Amino acid sequence: MNKLFGLFLLALACWAPNVANAAACFWVGGTGNINDTTKWSNATGGSASTCAAAGGWPNSGADTATFDASSGGGTITRNVNWTVGTLTMNLFTGTLGNSGDTASVDIGNLANTGAGTRTLNLGASTWTVGNTGGGSGWNQNGATNLTFNANTSTVRSIAGVAQNQTVTMNLGTFTYNVVTLQGTAVGGATSMQGSSPTIGTFNIQAPNYLIFSNATNWTVTGSLVFSGGGVNAWTGFATTAPNNSVTLTLSGGGATCNYCSFRDVTAVTNGITATNSIDYGRASNITITPPSLSGGGGGRIIGG
Repeated sequence: MNKLFGLFLLALACWAPNVANAAACFWVGGTGNINDTTKWSNATGGSASTCAAAGGWPNSGADTATFDASSGGGTITRNVNWTVGTLTMNLFTGTLGNSGDTASVDIGNLANTGAGTRTLNLGASTWTVGNTGGGSGWNQNGATNLTFNANTSTVRSIAGVAQNQTVTMNLGTFTYNVVTLQGTAVGGATSMQGSSPTIGTFNIQAPNYLIFSNATNWTVTGSLVFSGGGVNAWTGFATTAPNNSVTLTLSGGGATCNYCSFRDVTAVTNGITATNSIDYGRASNITITPPSLSGGGGGRIIGG
């Protein structure tokens, strides 16, 4: 019994530091580099250099980073690759990022929906959202007083979203350079929310199931690109409720997809050509050729 208890204490000692690494941190330093530990506090408007995260600044999938009205103005430079569980900047009055920042960002949740007079520059970085810390995704719904610059960035969903799990991509009303939806596990989904966002290049990797907000319009000014489709890797398009069409305005040209399914989707300006695909109702300006019945098959259709 004593030996077992000793092993238990050893295991607890090994596990405890990981728990301690989870911390809520607040920027209090005005202008500076994102990893400057003297700019982070354990409370809004609190004392500097008191962030309890490992290394003194929020840089794990369990940490939260908040920029608010007490953070000071100025520009925060993303000078290093950054992983954070939740990034909140609703009431911030400064600038996060420069147009030339190249450091990658791996983030669980972006909460950027408030009214602070602020700027978010994505730079030349790749922003991966919905990380393994349990984050649900990107949210700029209803953001006001926000200057949002996509620059030359890519915003992408995490790959391999598990069955019965969903990553949310709420792009608000803003314009993005490249948006990539990485393939999910079979049964995983991507919730596409926003109020008429604009995307330069929109990449959709199979398998995936896109659930669009009802009666919204998505404009793609460059290319809509499908990749990876196959008999066991379908891409599904649907709205949150039947008979509420989503519009894809393809101003940059038409698109082709393989093994796709559609429900309540309308393509305008240019159309979509879909082979080995299925119309579950009210697909408009989408030329659909159904799967061949010869040669067997048996793949699972996502999005029906």
